[in-house]
Amino acid sequence: MVSIPPEFQKLRDQVQADADRAERARDDALQAHTEAVAAKAEALAAQTASGAAAQAAGAARIEAEKAQKAGEDSAAMAAQSRQAAEVALTNAEQAKAASEAAATKAAEAAAASDTAATKAGDARTGAESAAAKTNETAQAAQRASEAAGVSADHAKASEQAAAQAKADASAAAAATASADAQSAARASESAATAAQASAASEQGATRAKLELDQASRRASEAMTAAAAAETAAREITSEARKLLKEARLELELVKKARNELRTEQALGLELLVKRGLDDFLATDLKDPPQRGQAVELDRKMFLRDMFPELWAWFQESRSNHWEVDDRNVKILDYGSLQWEDRSLLMGFFQLDLKLRNPAAGERRDNCFVLAFLRDDEFRILREPWSTTCENRDTAIQKRIEQTGLHVLWERRPTMVTGAVTR
Repeated sequence: MVSIPPEFQKLRDQVQADADRAERARDDALQAHTEAVAAKAEALAAQTASGAAAQAAGAARIEAEKAQKAGEDSAAMAAQSRQAAEVALTNAEQAKAASEAAATKAAEAAAASDTAATKAGDARTGAESAAAKTNETAQAAQRASEAAGVSADHAKASEQAAAQAKADASAAAAATASADAQSAARASESAATAAQASAASEQGATRAKLELDQASRRASEAMTAAAAAETAAREITSEARKLLKEARLELELVKKARNELRTEQALGLELLVKRGLDDFLATDLKDPPQRGQAVELDRKMFLRDMFPELWAWFQESRSNHWEVDDRNVKILDYGSLQWEDRSLLMGFFQLDLKLRNPAAGERRDNCFVLAFLRDDEFRILREPWSTTCENRDTAIQKRIEQTGLHVLWERRPTMVTGAVTR
């Protein structure tokens, strides 16, 4: 049996371990890709629901505007009907007043007619009395003529005088009766005119009442139509609000899923740096780093090769008897940017290293900020960038503006020595 040299056995174990890590990394990438596709589908569904809700809200707004216009038209019709009713009522009141005035005039004419009839009766009675007295006078004259033996001429003259007196009395009585009859006729005409005015007034009042009833009916119909339009608008508005509420709820769920996915992506980047830092601090390799703009994602010493200045500082600290007492990695910002027509993830990380020097009895804290692009398609880390923590926020903002990074976080979790806190 051929024995395998220890160095080859160690190399084989190392290769196997690297293969296992690569397999796990591929599984993690596949899962992240699946979650991203699911989140995109949910976002599309939420966008569709939001569009439908917006369309329903627009339709509801249009119906509400129509209902409002119908209500305004109905209110205008009701106002017109109310105005017509008021006019008809005014006309009825005026007709009633005219009818009362005509009735008063008719009563006055009837009274005048009665007075004229009374006067005519009195004149007729006077004429009859005068005629009787004339007859008596003629008879007396005849008797006197016969008794006194007056001549025939005197008797004839007396008879003529009596006849003239009778004629004059009859003429006077006739004139008086004619005048009274004319007065009575005029009074009768006034009474007839008043009766006609009263009848016209009653017709006007009837017509005004009919118009008032029609106006009231139109106003009632307009109010009913306005109420129906308002009810329909309320129902449509309620349905639109319900759809909008459902769309907002779905959008909130999508946002929550998106934030959870982004948090997992950010923590994945943070965990990558933490593991790289552990390997960085645990190695005793003296080989110089291979500085490059692109480093394999699965390379164990990617921090050393991407950030040689950090490695140089660490090696110098070690040579001066400084050792790491505690360390912490936290992600400061995270987003995506376009690189070669592809969207890549970019993260900013803060490394806090607490060092101690047992020989000198001293401690000191050191802080660094690192950033790079993660290219999962080609499993490459690209474009490293680093600075100290002095003016950290200003330096990060300047780098974001230079790269055109689209920040994806709404909240920023941190990972402290393996424990996730939010």
